[in-house]
Amino acid sequence: MIRFGLVVWLIVNSITSWSQDRVDRLVIKSKEVFKIDNSGSLNVDSLIIEDSARIELNRSEQDNYIRARVILAGNGVVISGAGINGEPGKSGSTGKSYITPCQSGMPGADGSSGRPGTNGLNLYFFVDVLSVSGSMMIDLSGGSGGHGGCGGNGGDGSPGTLHCNGGTGGNGGNGGNGASGGDSGNLTIGSANEASIRKLIGSSLIFRNYGGKAGLGARGGVPGYAGLGPSTQSGYRHGKDGKEGKYGAHGVRGKDGMLSFGLTQ
Repeated sequence: MIRFGLVVWLIVNSITSWSQDRVDRLVIKSKEVFKIDNSGSLNVDSLIIEDSARIELNRSEQDNYIRARVILAGNGVVISGAGINGEPGKSGSTGKSYITPCQSGMPGADGSSGRPGTNGLNLYFFVDVLSVSGSMMIDLSGGSGGHGGCGGNGGDGSPGTLHCNGGTGGNGGNGGNGASGGDSGNLTIGSANEASIRKLIGSSLIFRNYGGKAGLGARGGVPGYAGLGPSTQSGYRHGKDGKEGKYGAHGVRGKDGMLSFGLTQ
């Protein structure tokens, strides 16, 4: 949870940089993607965001700032600081099956674990007048965790002869673990017209603050089949089937973000 004192400290310590980098007027054209630079802040008197335009927050800074006296937003506008989904794990390779008699199959390799989703960014959003003619979404949700990779199948045992049993099937590899989802970022809104902005939330102003989904653990590999024994009754027997690989563990869902109202400059 963001403490109110921390919000005030961040605002006060950002005023100097805002005043130095202020732009009088910025128009982001329809379907254009505008990326905030490495300062992690955008400070403009009048900000016009046309239909389906998108503002990408700066990923090199966990805390981003947008300060505008007036924002006029069209329809389908997105401000995004969402986390990135984690890569899925790789499946394990299949164990080798031998042609030569009396050989046991090799075990399948374990699947690798998924990669965790990254956290969403925090946004401090300060605006005096906000007008949204359609919809504007602020997406700070966490990235989903990657699923685990499946375990490799075990290799089959080869047939036996009069002098040996059939080979044992290889064990299936274990499934990879699912990764955890990233935490959502937090949104802090500061405005001299707080009451009017509150009325927009949930209708024309949408805040996505979901924690990233947990990655699923993957299934284990299928066991290799036993090699058959000789057809004559000479005391030699079939081999044994391998064992199925274990399922990987599921990841943990990320934490939801918070919406709070702080002071304006």
